[in-house]
Amino acid sequence: MGAGASTGGADPPAGNLLVFGAVVGEAAYVVCGKILSRRLSPLAMATGMSTLGLVMCLPWEARRFDLRRLEGGDWIAIGSYGIAAGERGAALLARPRRALPLVASGSCVIAAIDLVARRV
Repeated sequence: MGAGASTGGADPPAGNLLVFGAVVGEAAYVVCGKILSRRLSPLAMATGMSTLGLVMCLPWEARRFDLRRLEGGDWIAIGSYGIAAGERGAALLARPRRALPLVASGSCVIAAIDLVARRV
């Protein structure tokens, strides 16, 4: 650990559970993406993921933030980001999954987690 790094947080078991949940979620995302990529195009998968994210998050965020405060330019920027970074980015990232066998897809996630863990 570097200088000034703490050895524990306010609730280390909760932090560990959050990290474990993130790993399980990413693994499920990769495996489901691999299975769905056999039947769906990358653009259809990206659109479905973005729509699911919108349906899950918008009601919660609408309670915390007054969406009426946004102006026309704000909505254009949000839409542009959603299309450019969300749809096209996810579609491009989903393409290589078709070429990898399911085991290799999961191994990539495990290898990335291992690489990050070694650097921390």
